[in-house]
This record gives sequence, C-alpha cells and structure tokens, in this order.
Amino acid sequence: MVLDKSVLVQKQSAIKVPYGFWFETQFNNTKQIPQCAQWWLTTIVDPAATEVPTPPFYIQVLAEGYPVQAVQTSDKFLATGLWTANYPPGTNMTLAMLDSRGSTGGSVEGYSIVPYGGNMSCVTASAVTNVELSVNPTEYPCEDIEFDIQGGKAPYNLTIVNPLGVNTLNVTGIKDHRVQVINPSPVDTSFSVFVTDSTGTSSKARTMTSGLGNVGCFPVQNLHNSESHNGAIAGGTVGGVAGLGLLLVAAWLLWRRRRKANLEANKHKGDDLALLCPFSHVDR
Repeated sequence: MVLDKSVLVQKQSAIKVPYGFWFETQFNNTKQIPQCAQWWLTTIVDPAATEVPTPPFYIQVLAEGYPVQAVQTSDKFLATGLWTANYPPGTNMTLAMLDSRGSTGGSVEGYSIVPYGGNMSCVTASAVTNVELSVNPTEYPCEDIEFDIQGGKAPYNLTIVNPLGVNTLNVTGIKDHRVQVINPSPVDTSFSVFVTDSTGTSSKARTMTSGLGNVGCFPVQNLHNSESHNGAIAGGTVGGVAGLGLLLVAAWLLWRRRRKANLEANKHKGDDLALLCPFSHVDR
C-alpha cells in the first residue's frame, strides 16, 4: 500500500529540542555507578546557549531492559539532585536531561552499574511496563520509521535521543497506536527511542543505528495485511495433472477475491496510520 503523506497529516519542519544547559555526575571519568549508590548530578547553564533553561530539571534514565525513568533532580540552577542507581550490576545506561520546558542538556551513553562493596541495599527497579514499543524496520532504517504502540493511555509522546550530540526530538500528542516518523538521525549514528503515555508511564528504550541515505538501509515493511492469500487445498490427492490444475485455478480465484476485499477495506484506513515529522504536535 502506497501512503500519500500529504493526505494523512500535514508535514511539518523537523525541529530538535532546544539546547540550553549541560550536566555532569561524580562518575563522569569511569562511567561506572555502584549499585544502590546515591549519586549526584550537577546542572550548569551554558552561557553560549540561546535558550535559558527553566527548572526544575529532570534526568531520563535509559537503562537496557527497563522502562525509561524520568526523575526530578533539581529545582535550582547550579544545584545538584540526588538519585539512587536501583538497577542490577551489568546494566548499561544512557542518561539524558531536560528542563521543565523541554530544553535538553544533551545525553551521554556508556554508563554501567557495577557491584557495590558496602552494605547498602535498595529495591531494584521493575522491568515490567504496560507500554510497549515495536519498531519497523528493526534496524538500519531508511527515511521513515514505523512505531507500533501497545498498551498505555493516549495521547503519547515519542522521544528520540541521539547520544552523539544534543539531538533530542519529540513527537507529541500522538493519538494513534501506529505512527510513521521521518528518520532524523544521520547515517551510521546510534539513537534510542521510547514512548511515554499520558499517565507518565514509559516503554523500554529501543536502540538503533540509522541507515538514512545508505543503499543498504531497510524501508518500512507492510506487515499489517499479512493475511494469507493462499487457497487451502483440502481433500487428499487429486488424480492427474488436470485435477491439480483445477485446484490451482480455484486457489487463484480465491486469492484475487480476498485481495480485492483487502484493497477496498484499506481505502477507509487512512486514519489508522499517521505520518509525523519530529518535532510535531498533532490534534485530531
């Protein structure tokens, strides 16, 4: 099915989240955080930024295998916020920060949780979430990426984080459970994506490598009309070539009838798939 992007939703310019500050932790040198340790994040305004950040500040913890956590860390400039690393040893993480208006402090990947040598203990974060995100294609996408959202409560917010820079993008106000987003990441760069529902519950982050503009990239696959079009052959062996030919003709006629019905049905499904450009807000 060929999608007419202009009919589904008006295309908008891609605008990245404005950059207004930066952050650091006491584990910046090693990027190894002891399990259950309480660690500090320092938020500092970037004097060269055009955006003035607005406290309070929030850290987004993208831990592999766990729902994304958004933790308020500070309500003042040049202040610190305390957070407990409640993941098991071996967990790899990317950290990103936002202010209360959505300005980004960038993101840093490569953090990991290591065993703690003391007696400190904490309740391990739950790996269970009722919001799930599927990606099509699953790796090396071309110009478009399709996201299937299961569970949670609309409207949704889709966040794309590129740890190689300050490129953080949002697609907000998503009311559909399936959306296509124009790939915002340069070729061969790694990025993470997750979705948050209207109650603040997030999915687990998915990490991908962009194939934008590369001849080996993968386009979005049409996986939603996967109904089998092969006619069922029943009743055992039919004698001779003539009998087999009759079955093949019957199967072809059945396939053509089902295909015509699917095409008619798909004419009325335009609202099931929204094609969005980050950063965009959709009210429908």
